[in-house]
Amino acid sequence: MGCGTSKSNAVAPEPFTDDSPQKSAPETLALQKKVLKLEEQVDSLQEQVQYYKTSNKELDGRLQRLEKGLDDTKAAVVKVERAAPLPAPAPTPTPVSEPVPVKVAVGSTVSESVESKALAAHREAGVLDESELRFALELVKYGQGHLFREWGSPQEEVEQKTKLVKQLTMLDANYSGGLLKYISNARELLKSSKEGANPLAGWTPSVPEGTALEYGTSEFLQYEQAGVDEVGYAGFVLVAGGLGERLGFSGIKVGLPVEKVSDMTYLQFYCESILHLQKLFNDKHGTDRQLPFAIMTSEDTHAATEALLATNGYFGMQEGQVQLMKQEKVPCLADNDAALACKPGSPFTVLTKPHGHGDVHSLMHTKGIAAQWRTSGVKW
Repeated sequence: MGCGTSKSNAVAPEPFTDDSPQKSAPETLALQKKVLKLEEQVDSLQEQVQYYKTSNKELDGRLQRLEKGLDDTKAAVVKVERAAPLPAPAPTPTPVSEPVPVKVAVGSTVSESVESKALAAHREAGVLDESELRFALELVKYGQGHLFREWGSPQEEVEQKTKLVKQLTMLDANYSGGLLKYISNARELLKSSKEGANPLAGWTPSVPEGTALEYGTSEFLQYEQAGVDEVGYAGFVLVAGGLGERLGFSGIKVGLPVEKVSDMTYLQFYCESILHLQKLFNDKHGTDRQLPFAIMTSEDTHAATEALLATNGYFGMQEGQVQLMKQEKVPCLADNDAALACKPGSPFTVLTKPHGHGDVHSLMHTKGIAAQWRTSGVKW
């Protein structure tokens, strides 16, 4: 018979059958969607993995720079100690082995920071003077240590570091109460906003009492003459810190035309309106009084506003009658803890912005305009 199996003993294999219930078309579609969603998640996770790999490389590079800066700082300290040995430190209740806690404005405590040590090294190297060091350390205590996080070796990027300190000093001088007060106020406002506090709580809205006047009536004319009598003691303030970009205009907003027949600008309209009120008062009272006009500008609009006035002869007003007060900028905030934001790609530059229309009151005071107007008889 040979080695083969006889035909009579051969057993044919049974065909494979799937005993699971057949999927309906909707169920099949749902499974396909689920598979697609899982594939999308896989792609997303792979992208995240790649991102963190790249981020780790950047962090490794930053760590290496900080370690180099620390080594340079230690070397600078040793050099100073050799040149003039430091007196023994006074005994303190804090054990030497434990770090000294530094109180941060947000309410947390942290150990003496790497930033503080780096700043001290820059003082020893002559990059900072004593007042600049104290100011920088105050900022660190107020949770702004990130501003000095890139301060490695005192010998590196000295110009950029000096520029940052000068900018911070200028921002400190520009804000009433200083930069620390600005940060403190910002934190209070951000906290209230986060908690949903209502700044108008306790106030009851009401419609003020008044008189509805009909144009041309004797009562209207009576009140109009009362206004003419008082307008001679009024000062006029215009906030003009914005550009006309949202209106499709590349210049300053006050340079926009109010109408196209004569192309009269808004600034001309304001000036001529004040001059008309001035004439009404002077003609009635036989005086030669000038009504003062103050304009708040910004870094974006100051030069253009100045040029628009000068090239048009101040639109009939006297040069000394118009006063420009340029609004200084304040730091942008990066988060709800009021961390000052750095310019993207430039860790040695604080990102700034105009302070808003509310700044006009403090500018009137700090520029001496309010006091000057009061002395000259301005009441309104």
